[in-house]
Amino acid sequence: MPSGGYRINAGRKKKPVVEQQLESVKNGKPVEILDFGPDAIELPETPPNHLSEKAKEIYANVYEWLKSIDCLKGIHSYTLEEYAICKARWMECEQMNTTHGLLLKDANGKMLISPYVAVGSKYLKEANDAWAKIYSVVEKTRKTILTEEEKEIDELELLFRKKGEKK
Repeated sequence: MPSGGYRINAGRKKKPVVEQQLESVKNGKPVEILDFGPDAIELPETPPNHLSEKAKEIYANVYEWLKSIDCLKGIHSYTLEEYAICKARWMECEQMNTTHGLLLKDANGKMLISPYVAVGSKYLKEANDAWAKIYSVVEKTRKTILTEEEKEIDELELLFRKKGEKK
């Protein structure tokens, strides 16, 4: 009969993540804030000419959102362009899927998945990757320093603020 090794529920119990986060803030650990300085280049307001009309519309919408939260610095223009292009192409694939359906028949009568499904999935993944790059900059620049004088710290909000720091 084996006597060593891992035993279920053995050892000290782990603290909940919320409790760990609250303790780090209470102990004076500051939350980092990105500051790109006054000389940082801002995103261009007008989308490039090589984008399609739908991509230009997406670019403009995201630009307006970034402008409304005062986060135009630190994001590369090509990242926003990549997001707009991929999102527009995904929307085109979804339009084709809506029009023609998700399944096709080949010459022998077998059912096949429409190629627009796979292509659309690829573009959606690329768009989500580009959005993650944009949002990581937004998240880091929009953080505020939490102090002990705050009477109540919303635990869920704190978790969302700290989630990006784990990676």
